[in-house]
Amino acid sequence: MAAVVFAINASHGPLGASTAAAKQWAYTFFVGAFIVQLSTRLAVRPGPAPLSIGLAIVLPTLIATGLTLALHSTKGTPRPLASTVPVVLISPPSFLGWALRARKADRLGRGPWERLGTENS
Repeated sequence: MAAVVFAINASHGPLGASTAAAKQWAYTFFVGAFIVQLSTRLAVRPGPAPLSIGLAIVLPTLIATGLTLALHSTKGTPRPLASTVPVVLISPPSFLGWALRARKADRLGRGPWERLGTENS
């Protein structure tokens, strides 16, 4: 994501683009894991699968978008709205894939980070 944000802000010079990219990298590195964990917890919660998976997509996407916009709205990012667009586009399908994987892993009694080969292994 940092490379995408750098490219979006490159027309404003290397300092502005580097600042925006560094902020995005730090945010993704430090906050990303917490948001993925939220998605996991929502995906495996008891209840109807469509509701759990829907919440595991929508809430983390809204949080990630809001935090990213807040991060890039602080001084140093030349194009804060444009720098937030990749998060809006990439988050929903990413969280969908992760939620489906987490739900399947939970059903198999495994963690979502484990290999999920066949159901019999």
